Amino acid sequence: MFHLQAAKRVLRYLKGGVKSGIFFQTQPQSQVQLVGFSDADYAGDSASRRSHSGYVFCLNGAAISWQSKRQPVVALSTTESEYISLCQCIQEGVWLRRLFGEFGHDHAGGVPVFVDNQSAIALAQNACLHGRTKHMQVRWHFIREMVAAGEVILQWCPTNRQAADILTKSLPFERHGV
Repeated sequence: MFHLQAAKRVLRYLKGGVKSGIFFQTQPQSQVQLVGFSDADYAGDSASRRSHSGYVFCLNGAAISWQSKRQPVVALSTTESEYISLCQCIQEGVWLRRLFGEFGHDHAGGVPVFVDNQSAIALAQNACLHGRTKHMQVRWHFIREMVAAGEVILQWCPTNRQAADILTKSLPFERHGV
């Protein structure tokens, strides 16, 4: 009897979600608009004090890749937490850009990645070693190479416009965009 009820629930779900899905806007031939959003909370895990990273990539306005993950190390500041999240985001963004390039959809210029922390953007764009950041692991500075190479373009966006916000913290119902 349990399996029959479960099957009925699945059928009701499928019937109710016929018009749900990922929809892509029509674009002129070979024009691909890939945009990324990166966000992190700071020390959000009360037990380990680790932060959570979240990123989402949209292709012509529809989400195609996203991740929400606890960071592997304890960040000592909000800037470091955002920087670690940004590194994970940029790795995915570079891969997506190259993947679409192999399909013949070259992305003119770098992939725009929106971040709501201006200090993390400044750190990524300045190759100098700072006293407050010298403890950061070298692997996080991969961001600087990708910015210098033009693979990504970091842009600030206010927190209330941050699409990856939902992946790092609980939000009020109104912010879910439903």
